[in-house]
Amino acid sequence: MTAMQNELSINIAINVVTIAFMAGIYIQTIKTLKENQEKSESDNKDRILELKQYFLEKIEDVKNHFAEHLTRVEEKQDKHNNLIERMVIVEQSTKSAHHRIDEMKGDKHDK
Repeated sequence: MTAMQNELSINIAINVVTIAFMAGIYIQTIKTLKENQEKSESDNKDRILELKQYFLEKIEDVKNHFAEHLTRVEEKQDKHNNLIERMVIVEQSTKSAHHRIDEMKGDKHDK
């Protein structure tokens, strides 16, 4: 072999090793990117589930608060309605009492 053939063989060997090295780096980079993407997607799914749970809890809190408020309003409405019913009875009793008083006054004036 001549010196030129040796140099060519060395250059070819260096190029093959360089290509193999670069291919290894490329494969490792692709593998790392896929792993990072999968981890990121997994983290995103976990975060989405956490947010979903958080919002469901907040919605439940609002629903419970509304139900409590509605119950208080209903209780106040019941008290109001009860008062109105009693007022009607008192008004009827008052009218009846005034009517009896008027009848008594009429009996006194007739005598």
